[in-house]
Amino acid sequence: MLKSLSTSPGNLGVEILDGRKDGTKMTRLVFYDFGQACALQKDQSGGILDVIEGIVDTNVDNCVNAFIRMGVLVDGADLDKVKSKVRSNFE
Repeated sequence: MLKSLSTSPGNLGVEILDGRKDGTKMTRLVFYDFGQACALQKDQSGGILDVIEGIVDTNVDNCVNAFIRMGVLVDGADLDKVKSKVRSNFE
């Protein structure tokens, strides 16, 4: 998975392609600026989606589990403090 870190709207486009044998059109995303891009490991990309879902659901445990999955917490992190901080962001 590719994550573009340059989020201005002008850096992303959609190309519509003709030419499929069945007559349908194909689309693809086009990235114009790779100044800040990185490749993500499966746990990182999945963890980002889990964090977003946790935020939408205001689910503290899902957010913290996603942080663990992504490997962004230091070894031995005080998970109660992390949960408390996440919870405070939902209030």
